[in-house]
Amino acid sequence: MRKNIQHMRTATRRILVPLLLGATLTLTGCWGVAPLHKTGLVVLLGLDAASAGQYQVTVAMINPLGHPLPMQGGPASKQPEVVREATAADPIIALAEISAMSYLNLDFTHVRAVIVSEALAQAGLSPAVDFMERSTEFTTSAWIFIAQGESAASVIQQSQDMLPDAGSVLASTALWSRARTEVYPRRLSTVLSMVAMHGSQATTAGMSVDSSQGKGDTKAFALSGLALFRGDRLVGWLHSPAALGWLAANDHLSQQVLTLQAQGQTVVLRLLTAHRKVKVTHTASGPNLDLQITVAGKIVAAQAVSTGAPWTSAEALQPVETEAAAVLTQDVRVALADAQADETDVFSFGEYVRLQDPPDWTRLQAAWSTEGFAHLPIHVHVQVHLRSSGQTIGGIGSAHQWT
Repeated sequence: MRKNIQHMRTATRRILVPLLLGATLTLTGCWGVAPLHKTGLVVLLGLDAASAGQYQVTVAMINPLGHPLPMQGGPASKQPEVVREATAADPIIALAEISAMSYLNLDFTHVRAVIVSEALAQAGLSPAVDFMERSTEFTTSAWIFIAQGESAASVIQQSQDMLPDAGSVLASTALWSRARTEVYPRRLSTVLSMVAMHGSQATTAGMSVDSSQGKGDTKAFALSGLALFRGDRLVGWLHSPAALGWLAANDHLSQQVLTLQAQGQTVVLRLLTAHRKVKVTHTASGPNLDLQITVAGKIVAAQAVSTGAPWTSAEALQPVETEAAAVLTQDVRVALADAQADETDVFSFGEYVRLQDPPDWTRLQAAWSTEGFAHLPIHVHVQVHLRSSGQTIGGIGSAHQWT
């Protein structure tokens, strides 16, 4: 019996000692990992062009536990973020200087967005963000934006008071905008892959801070325009309504709103989806392209000018569908004309030429943007199919009917 009891005590110690050791490590912090109150989670990274070919790098990191900042002294900061910046010949050197000036151990694994100034994007995006792609300390799943009309540093400085933090606000804004607005942000990994791809050009959203929005310390990011790239250089912008045409031509419609006049009434449509078909025909003068776009949507509101207009059948919806198709056709043509003027194939039509017309692609590949896409004849055909509401104009819903 005594031997059994002794054996049980020995076995118990063998189990309890590792458990207690593990609990102790949990309470005191893991080996080699900085404690939370000394870790600065970088959520925004700003890149600007500085003099003499240098880079100005700005970071916004979450203020850990609201602790006071030794560099500033005084009471604990109420701002959700700490902003630091440095200038150097290489972004990595600037980040090392920021790390050296801060008592925090910078953690770059949670960067929510990268903001690049127009000037730097015009000079070339790749040199500025190449270090992120090569380093395991950064995530290329971050959103990338072009600061339109102001510096990236200014955007981050203005967003310092955003609650819960600017990184979370901007990430939420990006997700919302892809489903509701004409602005279409992309992630850094997507932009970098498109820069390296033949027959396609990158795009992402322009942005600034709109201090007139929000209440108290909470401001809002204003997303404005679609940035067009040729290679890794910013060459132009698409704004409404051309941006809506770009969305339709690239199968990116999702809950966007279109307002038009039909049958003597102002009608508001919700554009739900778009599907495109691209056919390339080889001719003696080069490739010709037919772009067919099919859009599905529904009527969400209407302002009656004449009374009693029915929306109960497909026949009644046909005039609205025709007018919507005409409006979207014009928007797509404007987007195409702007992109061709900037010599940037942001519709990825080069991929279709490569697959459907290899002889012309072989001849045009080296100078696709300038000699191929810029002069490519494109014929646009848009069809719109609206969901019948099954109601008269007065019954669409009192909350949505204007009087």
